[in-house]
Amino acid sequence: MEKYFNIILVASFLILSIPSSASATSSGTVLENAELHRKAALEQYEETVYQIGLERAALQAELTRLDSSLIALKADTTKLQSELDQLMDSASILRKSRANIREDVDDLASVIRIMQKDLRESAKSSTMYHIFMDELDWSAGSAGSAGPSKLPAVAEIHSLTDILFKEMELASTPLSRQATFIGRDGRETKGEVLTFGRFLNAYLGEKETGYLWISQSVGKPVAYPGLPETTIRDGLEDFASGSAEVVGLDLSGGAATARYAKSSGLLAKIREGGPLVWPILAIGLAALLIIGERC
Repeated sequence: MEKYFNIILVASFLILSIPSSASATSSGTVLENAELHRKAALEQYEETVYQIGLERAALQAELTRLDSSLIALKADTTKLQSELDQLMDSASILRKSRANIREDVDDLASVIRIMQKDLRESAKSSTMYHIFMDELDWSAGSAGSAGPSKLPAVAEIHSLTDILFKEMELASTPLSRQATFIGRDGRETKGEVLTFGRFLNAYLGEKETGYLWISQSVGKPVAYPGLPETTIRDGLEDFASGSAEVVGLDLSGGAATARYAKSSGLLAKIREGGPLVWPILAIGLAALLIIGERC
């Protein structure tokens, strides 16, 4: 537009600058020149208008493209905002799940520690523990290193299960080994010990063969004060030597054996009765003498 305005000013100046006293020939030449300038200015004007139209169309197209990009950006922003909201919701759900899992972990840790304690107590009360103490080392399965909300290490749990399976393996077959126990005289003795799982323990000494029971206070096997019958002792010795494949067992876990061992003889019963037994025996003997005299 500025170019067109300049062209119009030049043309007007040329027209006004023609002298009124010029001749007809000079006037015609000036008019022709003015016409040529006018046509050139008109062509330049049209070219300028055309270029302006092209630039306007290009600007309009660019504006349309930018509007489309803005619409696309708004759509992307809305989509990203929606995804962000979903992620925030998921994060909230995960936080709640984490809290619930933490509570479950705390409960599981407590249960495992209780189970470990029960298993250790069960092991210490087992007839196998004090005889096979080296094989059944329960200190490796201790959960002392676990915090109040920390699960015991997997290695500790594996150690516990390995010891349990080891005890089951030892209890599944009769075994013979050299072990230390408390003899009937109260002295610590080392000899051959037969184990029949959790049912029965017996010892084979140089002079005697008898049953063992586990003393929790002493922490060692202790010999029963009474000896079993000769046939039972012979059966244990034959089984230990391999000449017999069958031996009698106490399926009560030692309770019946204790009763049997304590009642192995009349004199043992009299001794266990204490001072009151002797007057009763004297009265009974006197009654027998009176009955015998009158008969």
